[in-house]
Amino acid sequence: MVISFAKHNEKIIAAHSYLIDRDLKILRHHQTSTARFEDNLNKNFVGQANKYLLATNLIAFKDEGFKIFDFGGYANKTTDESLLGINNYKLKFGGKIVECKNYYSVPYWILKKIGGIFGNKGTV
Repeated sequence: MVISFAKHNEKIIAAHSYLIDRDLKILRHHQTSTARFEDNLNKNFVGQANKYLLATNLIAFKDEGFKIFDFGGYANKTTDESLLGINNYKLKFGGKIVECKNYYSVPYWILKKIGGIFGNKGTV
């Protein structure tokens, strides 16, 4: 896992984590977090910092020889406006949609099912 962050005035305003396989030159965008809901920060500024962080990460991974970047999903045939916006954002990077299978270990699958019982919306 690789973690990166953007700071402003010594405060972290955006953070990303990536799951990487250096041998296969594949990385998966795992998580993004921003401080966009904090009252004392301009949401547009935080959003721009977040996009800049992603772009600089992509350039750095490309320079390291990574060939495949998995954004972590695409909502195929959706009519949900929010998901359409996310899909369009992902496609702006010039990649292509590739169907992949996710395989979970048995303990992870069990924890995902237990999480669902308590209201976690994730799927297995």
